[in-house]
Amino acid sequence: MPHLSARVVPRVALSDANAHAMYALFERYYDGVSPAQFRADLAGKSHVIELREGDELRGFSTIALRSEEHTSEL
Repeated sequence: MPHLSARVVPRVALSDANAHAMYALFERYYDGVSPAQFRADLAGKSHVIELREGDELRGFSTIALRSEEHTSEL
């Protein structure tokens, strides 16, 4: 059974090569999304969770963290 490792990477720290590898993996399973659309969506995210087997990207997910302020009325 392959050993997968996970790491959380700030989106701004992704290299072009990593973003390209993410799109290459994405396009294997999904149709109708251009590289430009993928990049635009990725630009709206704050972090990427990478799943790797050794140096090879096997999966990923993205996160958009947002800061909100709530006020409480009692």
